[in-house]
Amino acid sequence: IEDVYPCTPLQEGLMAITTQQPGAYIGRWVFRIHKTVEIVAFKEAWNLLIRNTPILRTRIVAGEQDGSIQVVVRQPIARVQGHCLQQYLDKGLATLISIWRETYTPSYY
Repeated sequence: IEDVYPCTPLQEGLMAITTQQPGAYIGRWVFRIHKTVEIVAFKEAWNLLIRNTPILRTRIVAGEQDGSIQVVVRQPIARVQGHCLQQYLDKGLATLISIWRETYTPSYY
């Protein structure tokens, strides 16, 4: 772990809404990579960007007593590969929502 910060009330509110309305306040973009792009170089560039940009390594973790926290991890979480884009996106969103529903208790109410 590189750093830890408390979540703001706005962040906690957005996470609470997202647990009730899956997909709310979650941004996902899918880009088609041109066939001439060197995939290995692209992955290396993306990894460099992640290493040098803390917000891309930040996770929000539901706290048990004192609310949620933002955790900046040193190493990014391994990316998962899939064969069907829609199933991959749906599974990822469902996993995030289920984790938050199990662990999230808003501290600002």
